[in-house]
Amino acid sequence: MPAINIIEVQPPDTLADYVDAFWHCQIRSPGVIRLLPTACSELMAYHKLYLSGLSFIGPMGKSQMTQVRAGEVYAGARLKAGTKALFREKSYQALKDSKLRSYEMLDPAMKAFEVTMPYLLTFEALEESLKALVITLIDRQQLVRDPLVDQFIALSESCQGLMKAEEVMLRVPMSPRHFRRRFADFTGFTPKEFLRLCRHQMAVLDLKRKTRTVTEVAAMNGYTDHAHFTNEFQQLVGVTPISFENELTLK
Repeated sequence: MPAINIIEVQPPDTLADYVDAFWHCQIRSPGVIRLLPTACSELMAYHKLYLSGLSFIGPMGKSQMTQVRAGEVYAGARLKAGTKALFREKSYQALKDSKLRSYEMLDPAMKAFEVTMPYLLTFEALEESLKALVITLIDRQQLVRDPLVDQFIALSESCQGLMKAEEVMLRVPMSPRHFRRRFADFTGFTPKEFLRLCRHQMAVLDLKRKTRTVTEVAAMNGYTDHAHFTNEFQQLVGVTPISFENELTLK
């Protein structure tokens, strides 16, 4: 897999509740890359050979592979987990594991952004235009958040996914049945799925550091059964922890 150098820029304070980071990269060598599961969605602009455009990428419950070519340029706004996007009257859950082109979203702000794409020839220009687009979508309430969902996400991330969903939901002032529905509506995941995702994101970080064995990583992330950890990791990431380590070594 080709190594890709992604440059991230923190959002301004005015957008920090909605955006995790703005980012950009230029592909130096062709190949296939692995996109890891995430509760974050993306507004992604791209310059490819004879083609420029804008896509919305929904949260991903499982790993996906995508092909890239030398010379392609990408820039994006990574939306925070829990930032619900409202396009084409689709439920946010329906956007999970999917990608929409701007013409599919039938959104005037998206269309206006895409019209300017041929003139956005620097990363700085792309970033500023993406910021303006996010501000427009927030003002139009097409990007929205919910305080109770935010509370659950903060608790889940602070415990690194090691608590049970029922334990975390006890701290949220809403009945578990209604909250499960609301949480899925804003994230695309059930509370239990989100906590599992948090655990495996920590496992991925531990494997990338290459300072612990797979067994140690499993134990650090709450798994007493190595086989259980391996099975869940493979379901989400698409390969076993050992195969993932090998991919990192090959980069």
